[in-house]
Amino acid sequence: MPIYSKYTDSVILSPNHYKGRAYPITRITPHHMAGVLTGAQCASLFTSSARQAGATYCVGYDASVVCSTYEENTPWTSSSYDNDSRAVTLELSNSSSGGDWPIGDRTMDKFVLMSADIGKRNNIPSPLTKKGSFTWHQMFAATSCPGPWFLARIDSIIDWIAKEYAGPVVVLPPPVQMVNEYIVCRGDSLWAIGQKFGVSWGDIAAANGIVSPYIIYTGQVLFIPGVAEPSPQPTPQPIPVPEPVKPSYDVDAIAREVIRGDWGNGEARKLALNSAGYDYSVVQMRVNAILSGKVETPAPTPVPPSTGKTVEQLAREVIRGEWGVGQDRINRLTAAGYDAAAVQRRVNEMLS
Repeated sequence: MPIYSKYTDSVILSPNHYKGRAYPITRITPHHMAGVLTGAQCASLFTSSARQAGATYCVGYDASVVCSTYEENTPWTSSSYDNDSRAVTLELSNSSSGGDWPIGDRTMDKFVLMSADIGKRNNIPSPLTKKGSFTWHQMFAATSCPGPWFLARIDSIIDWIAKEYAGPVVVLPPPVQMVNEYIVCRGDSLWAIGQKFGVSWGDIAAANGIVSPYIIYTGQVLFIPGVAEPSPQPTPQPIPVPEPVKPSYDVDAIAREVIRGDWGNGEARKLALNSAGYDYSVVQMRVNAILSGKVETPAPTPVPPSTGKTVEQLAREVIRGEWGVGQDRINRLTAAGYDAAAVQRRVNEMLS
């Protein structure tokens, strides 16, 4: 039976995880979304295998909780297989974008309740210990996650979680209504979405008023029907546009990825870029400039020769967390002259 927190509102499963765990759950690892999203909006981003990233839970600005990976499986979250195989990871929405990336009271309240629930069910001693049973992304990768606001309050947050450890432990069966909404990704079809969630594609079409020839669009939000009507959803709040700052990343490289279609289209692209920590408006301006011919697209950087490591050696290094996760891992392997797809296939074989 799938395992998840009693505070879960719905399930939108991500393919970005390893089946099972190499170790018992002994850690809780929070991340921040680098954006203002609901739980469903965040979880929908992780349904694309191209992102190569996921989480156990997504906690929205409205305190909505979506399970993205069941607790018995290992999510791809922290740039460290060793940590992810021991941790339940939670993506927390920010209350505003930029600055010190604050997290709102409703989101933090739900995170504390969930952390206590996860800790009690998995017999994690209280209080949690910094860099022991309580870890965060910055410990394993060059990132600001979970943000300056959260990092400045870790001691208080751990104390807060400890106070919630009293009370009964409840493990619920899978929810009756498996999912509320799904954002269409590039390459999706009604049939494929139905297969992903175990729902008839015809039921999805009927629930969303889609008729022959059954066309759907990237970025379109679909209601995925269950056996019960969905709970009323809060009106999404606009995502604040951060003040212009000098980007700390290669805008041209991200713009070329957008032009290739790697980041989807429309609102889905905007959500994906903001969630990844990029400034959507800056990237889009660069895309427009490249497409208008006002800037030259630099020639591809030659791929240096590899160091001669075998796929087997590389797969073991990936499992140890030495090559990062997601697109960062693909970029690093490719830049080193390796076939990232072949390495990932061997990793999946070794961990299956």
